Amino acid sequence: MSFMVQFLVLNAWRLYLFSAVLGFGAAIIWTANGAYLVQFSRQGKMGRNSGILWAMLQSSLVAGAIFLYFVLSYGDLYSSYRFLYSAFAVVSTVGIITLCLLPSSPPLNAPIDVTTTRDWREEFKHTFSLLATREMMLLSVCFLYSGIETSFYTGVYTACLSAATALNGGSEKIIAYAVFAMGAGQITGGLLFGVFPRSNRMNRSQIVILGMVLHITAFFFCFLNLPMEAPLHKTSAIGYIEPSVFLAIMTGYFLGLADSCWNTQIYTLIGVAYKDESSCAFALFKFFQSLAACASFYYSSIFLLHWQLLVLCLGAAGAAICFFVVAIKAEEQVEED
Repeated sequence: MSFMVQFLVLNAWRLYLFSAVLGFGAAIIWTANGAYLVQFSRQGKMGRNSGILWAMLQSSLVAGAIFLYFVLSYGDLYSSYRFLYSAFAVVSTVGIITLCLLPSSPPLNAPIDVTTTRDWREEFKHTFSLLATREMMLLSVCFLYSGIETSFYTGVYTACLSAATALNGGSEKIIAYAVFAMGAGQITGGLLFGVFPRSNRMNRSQIVILGMVLHITAFFFCFLNLPMEAPLHKTSAIGYIEPSVFLAIMTGYFLGLADSCWNTQIYTLIGVAYKDESSCAFALFKFFQSLAACASFYYSSIFLLHWQLLVLCLGAAGAAICFFVVAIKAEEQVEED
């Protein structure tokens, strides 16, 4: 919330300071979010719960896109930024209140696993011990890819849509359309793999394959539809085909659906493979994801679009292979138990 409020009295150093505060807070929230999900998930329900959580979480993209559309209908982002961040601060406050009302422990009638508790020093050391294992090293590749693809669809892609004047026709409403499509894709994935898991016969590895294929397809659409210099500055150039708003929106949907494939399965795999070490595992997940996102946002302002898409395609293939290896071992371990 403090990050949102500081935009009302904007200052460069204050922005840097509260950006760091935002990153620190996000690391705590997302690590706790994963551990909380594992703690409250009954045996065999981790996949369902992660899908439901993801669908609920990403519904904010749809609401945000609708909100953004109406804001852009009466002005532009520059003139409306005070109103936007005031609204964001109010929503953040409601979110904080909601978090405070959540139960701190599972119901008494839920099965409770008795595990050895560790203080923060032991937990910190154990996190590094966990990182040294073969499975976590392989998963770290998935975490890194999650970071670069998240930074692409949340920042780079929308910036490219805004910069490509031949595509957007001078209007930023295309961003609202694309974000709405991303949210629809995210919700579709969350519902398909969480709320209605019996409607498909796909296992974790197959869902990740689907996510990889969708991502590579979306990256190919970006390659065709967007000018290569779009991440760097506004341009009237076009890609390899005539600019298509429909293709840009479809790309947003594929990016959202693919992201839900990856994230729901990463959450589920961590919950299954590291049930008794969930806080350490999710801390490593967010560390590598944030590290990759930071690097991605940096190089996205330097490299042309086609080089960024090449990195993403190679990352998708490498992450999928690493995920398969860990998922197979986790399934074997579950069968033994």
